[in-house]
Amino acid sequence: MSFLSPIFLLGLPLVAIPIGIHLLNRRQQKVLNWGAMQFLAPASTRRRRLWKMSDLLLLLLRILAILFIVGALSRPLLPVTWLGHSGPRSVVLVIDPSLSMGANEEGEILFDRMLDKMDGLLEELSPSDTLQVIIAGDNPVWMQELPVEANPSEIRRIRSQIRQLEPTLGGANLTAAIHRVLDTPEDKEKMIRIINVLSDGQSVGWAMNDATPWAEINRLVEAQERPTLINLDFVDQAVSEQANLSVDELRTVRTVTAINQPVTVEALVHNRGTKATAASVLHWYSEDESLGISSIPPLAPGSLMTVSVTHTFDATGHFDLWCEIDIRDVLDEDNEAHLIFTITDSLPVLIVDGSSQADPLNTDVGYLLASLGFQEEGSGASPMWQSGFLPKLVSTSELAQETLESYRCIILANPHRLSRSVSDKLQSYVQNGGGLWVSLGDAITPSEFNETWYRDGVGLSPLPLITTIGDPDNREAFKHLQPPNESHPATQLLADLQRLDIDRVQVFRRHQFDELQALETSVLLRIDHGDALAVEQGIGRGRAIFLATPLGLTWSNFPVCQSYVAMVHEWIWYLAAPSFPRHNLALGEAILLDASMTAAQGELSIQLPNDTTLDINRQENSPKQVFRFTKTQEPGTYTVTSAANGQTSPFVVIRDPDESTLAKLDAAALSKISQMPGFQIGGRNLSVPSDLELEIPTTPIANSLLVTLLALVVGELVLAAWCTYQRNPKIAAVTMEG
Repeated sequence: MSFLSPIFLLGLPLVAIPIGIHLLNRRQQKVLNWGAMQFLAPASTRRRRLWKMSDLLLLLLRILAILFIVGALSRPLLPVTWLGHSGPRSVVLVIDPSLSMGANEEGEILFDRMLDKMDGLLEELSPSDTLQVIIAGDNPVWMQELPVEANPSEIRRIRSQIRQLEPTLGGANLTAAIHRVLDTPEDKEKMIRIINVLSDGQSVGWAMNDATPWAEINRLVEAQERPTLINLDFVDQAVSEQANLSVDELRTVRTVTAINQPVTVEALVHNRGTKATAASVLHWYSEDESLGISSIPPLAPGSLMTVSVTHTFDATGHFDLWCEIDIRDVLDEDNEAHLIFTITDSLPVLIVDGSSQADPLNTDVGYLLASLGFQEEGSGASPMWQSGFLPKLVSTSELAQETLESYRCIILANPHRLSRSVSDKLQSYVQNGGGLWVSLGDAITPSEFNETWYRDGVGLSPLPLITTIGDPDNREAFKHLQPPNESHPATQLLADLQRLDIDRVQVFRRHQFDELQALETSVLLRIDHGDALAVEQGIGRGRAIFLATPLGLTWSNFPVCQSYVAMVHEWIWYLAAPSFPRHNLALGEAILLDASMTAAQGELSIQLPNDTTLDINRQENSPKQVFRFTKTQEPGTYTVTSAANGQTSPFVVIRDPDESTLAKLDAAALSKISQMPGFQIGGRNLSVPSDLELEIPTTPIANSLLVTLLALVVGELVLAAWCTYQRNPKIAAVTMEG
């Protein structure tokens, strides 16, 4: 026992006061004059015994009253175990709702097994404990911000909330969840903090190959003032070998295209299980329309394959193209994947011609216009195909008067040196999501380029120019192009040398970039000895590409190669993509609505992957309304609906395909974790190891002493009044009548 105000213990000698009163009362003797003493003696003896007992009881009550007064003033602290309670614990449950928890093993879902374990843990709690629950998704979040007392009503409420959870399509960042718990302030009134992790033990999410989060966890455990136990309570799995087919992702060159333009989508099918799969089929859909099927042969563990479909959208809008494997395996939720396509009727493109010639078809721009299906007004000719582009041709001098925001992409063909105001205007356009393509020719010198476009590293060009190399009149001296990067969306199609002929391109003259100024520059095209021919840079939300040759035949034979049209189309779509709202998002990436949705009057609502619907408000940003939704921490489909016209806009948050890998933490990983401070692997639940030295917390009892003191004072007053009445009875006068 300890005291907060031990100075008041000096009042303990006051206990002698009631003892002294008691002893003095014993010395007082009353003389009773009465005739028949022989009849009084037995009754007097009985009364004196009763008085003696009441006097002792009064003495005890008065001593206790003084002791309780002194005790209350000294504010004693008692170990909680002295009061008959178990040691109070701060308990945190870490719930794993990841995709793998939805695995079906012998007719039972792993998540349901986890819920049964959770019920057992809740039964172990006592009223002196506190409870808190954290959901360990890709971004862990608290189910309730503050700990609650583990009384029956709170336990019922939390159990009901956990029972409403279901496995998601996402992962579980368990190291981040543990870190977040350890980083919260300790409850110093509790003798221990127990963190119980309920998971399936899947290796994904534990970051065993990354020492940084584990080092931080160890640091936090050692910094705790109270002992901390981290118990990993894994759901047992009955099946050792499993087959699990997964559609890891859908791939396409671009998700923004024009109406009636064919798009090809590839599905990456992967056997992420531990045994071979049977033959199956993959069904393709656009919204609810079936597009056909693809055969999937038996796949060995770890094997993958790609299947594809080609589809043409005949209307504008946003369309969900998705696929699903027709098979039942241990994890059904990863058998499908979705991709949202944005289809537009035409793409406005502004072409700025730096040539001084009047006829555009006789300049470098002529080949560009032909590749875009350009026709002179009033010609009466019908296009041979619908390219999806709506080009507008202006001169360099007319550029300053154009409203750039009206165009998805701007192409400067052989530009002259621009004024600072025009170059600033272009830079602002790119930063706000526009696409810019600058094709250099003889109209500008390296020094003029560096002053206009490079600006000592803060301009639109990622690299400066050094010099100009080659003779356009010597067609015998040329450089070929290296095969471009097949993984980059702007060059993926160009890298297909079986279909296109970019390897036949001959460059006679070019501007030379100084690549030493930025070693991490994104290079789209290189000539055969390694120099960069086309470079790109992201500025704000937009992109800019700089090509070191003109778009005509003056410096290369590019326009007469098949790859020229493909390059023009792919680069324009690539540059225009940031100006469209993204509908295929990474985890946590914000949803931005397009102008048609934000311009509609009325309320907006968004349906989440768990079917919850939220009402949402626009953010007023002049000159137009903008909507941003950032709570995209769960993979799946999000659908925004306008109450005014019923228009919908779908968005897909792509899941992590590694979550389909059901491999568990191996023996080496479990051994490594169990050797870390505070960690233990299963079996103990919320019990405290007997060999763990704990500092038993204390609790103040001053209030209890004051309440007891009040009861003692009342009891002493009642007993004293009763004793006084018994010893000094009021006897009515006796009258003799005769």
